[in-house]
Amino acid sequence: MPQIKIKISPTKTVEIEAIYNSLEDALKDVENFENLIKKLYEHNLVPKYQPETETMLTRELETEDELKGIIEYDENGFPHLMLGKGEVTTKDAILIVLYAAKKKNIPALEIKEINEAIPWRIPYSTLSSTISKLKSKGYLIHKPVGDKTGYTITKKGIDYILPRIKELSEER
Repeated sequence: MPQIKIKISPTKTVEIEAIYNSLEDALKDVENFENLIKKLYEHNLVPKYQPETETMLTRELETEDELKGIIEYDENGFPHLMLGKGEVTTKDAILIVLYAAKKKNIPALEIKEINEAIPWRIPYSTLSSTISKLKSKGYLIHKPVGDKTGYTITKKGIDYILPRIKELSEER
């Protein structure tokens, strides 16, 4: 059974987060997730119903191999970007690392962990500022995980970074 969080703002912006133990569990639960979205729509809690869940999950499955040559995972499943400073922007590096973490069911990364996953060191002020900009664009969210807090990529962030990942994988 997934852990589901639903946030509805006064402007009817809806953020739904479902945390599954594996991608396989998520794929099995697509119909239930779509039904949840339909019920939110039927009760006028969301402005427009667009069943994108299956498409998003399928797209994520298709990108499994696209991280090869871009991300390397250590023995603990922690992602490490394999690209140099001139190959991607700091913004893209952050989003790729958070996307890779999400694919390994890492719920969130602290700023320090994001910096450790990027092969070049980024000054804290630059990293913090870039993360704030990404958060304000809706590409990532800050959330508590156990006794700490960290950042995780949103669907909007995934939609933004997937074409870049594909472009990078084609270059490799």
